[in-house]
Amino acid sequence: MADALGFLSKMGIKVSATWDTAYAAVDLAIPFLSETLTAAYERIQKESLLGYGGREVSEQGNSVIQGTTEHELDYNNYDPLYKMILGEESPGNTFNVVNEFSEFAWLEFDKQTSRHRFGASVAHKLTISGAKGELVKAKVEWFSKTFDNAATAFPGISPATATRVRFQDLVFRIADQVNALAGGDAVAIESFEIMFDRSMKLDDYVNSQTPISPVEGDFRACEFSFKLPRYNLDTLIDWKEADTPLQADFVFTRGGETLTIQFTEVRIVDGFNSEIGGSAPLVVEGKCEAYRGGAHGFMYAGNEMKIIVT
Repeated sequence: MADALGFLSKMGIKVSATWDTAYAAVDLAIPFLSETLTAAYERIQKESLLGYGGREVSEQGNSVIQGTTEHELDYNNYDPLYKMILGEESPGNTFNVVNEFSEFAWLEFDKQTSRHRFGASVAHKLTISGAKGELVKAKVEWFSKTFDNAATAFPGISPATATRVRFQDLVFRIADQVNALAGGDAVAIESFEIMFDRSMKLDDYVNSQTPISPVEGDFRACEFSFKLPRYNLDTLIDWKEADTPLQADFVFTRGGETLTIQFTEVRIVDGFNSEIGGSAPLVVEGKCEAYRGGAHGFMYAGNEMKIIVT
């Protein structure tokens, strides 16, 4: 039997609107860097006192299947993931946040030795990050109901032609809500991280080893952080101190293709303090929280985050 080799591995996805749908072959291939999905079982220990110190054999308990996939973002292949995490795709390849989770998937990984299938999977957290001189990356956190290591062949599907998203493609803008964002609102940054977490409740079991459909268990969390290589004005500090309502976007453009991530209602919640760490130029970094849409009218009205791919 051939050894499983990482460079020969493939990831496939089949999106579904139903949690516990019957198996359906994956129909989209997704480029990926790594995956950590694991199938495990909790153990139920026996605690009866029987006159000796050794444990009796434990029982197999609830199934817990979870892990992450990591990706180099491109402008062509990740619409299914944006839809799964945010919840809605509207005309113009625009992905909006919906209040109730509605997208599930079958995931498959071709590992040559076998083909690992994860059924009724939810993508409940997305982190997008980038830094100078690098490609932009995304990490997706998954939770699944079932696991199967099938021996059947992976479907003959390949990802779409990929134009990678580079950090140097980015224009980041942030400003108050007095006017619409414009070129003068661009800020030169050297790194960023965007996080969107659906705060799903994933651990409900009813007379079964497998979980029932996850639901939102708390308010969503949406935030982003960024780092400036030079401290030369107090604008960010002033906005933080005054709790100024802000708007922001990350716009990546390359060869006529664009990926836009928008935040319509933002507050600075931490950082941008310009500490002196020695003789080098001062850097500043901090964190912003994004909230459901404000009323300023210069960006979309609605929930806290929007992704547009054109």
